[in-house]
Amino acid sequence: YQRRVHGETVRHNPTEMSSINIWNEFWGNYQKITPQRLKVCDAFCVYYGVVALINLAYCLVFGSYPFNAFLSAMFASVGCFVLTVSLRMQSNPENAPQFKGITHQAAFSHFAMCCTLLLLVCVHFMG
Repeated sequence: YQRRVHGETVRHNPTEMSSINIWNEFWGNYQKITPQRLKVCDAFCVYYGVVALINLAYCLVFGSYPFNAFLSAMFASVGCFVLTVSLRMQSNPENAPQFKGITHQAAFSHFAMCCTLLLLVCVHFMG
């Protein structure tokens, strides 16, 4: 079958579409098309996701004795993940019509202030 990717016609044979080929095509397109600013946001999203999984694994293995500390850590990692996704949406050039009047510097300053406020609330919640 055929499909168009960024103006180019790409032909695919359904028998050759293994998961490795799909991953390689995805990764090649991601590296070629995605701006560096969005790649940094994606790296932070992966980091925050890994931190949340580590917190959850620690809670499952060792228990959640200081439960408010566990909740603070989860709120901080999930909250920063959500704020980073919001920054990525505002920094994406394809979404520019939806965020008229918001510059990249303003979006980043909003992100930094919200992350700081979130982390202060999490530290206060820990006690």
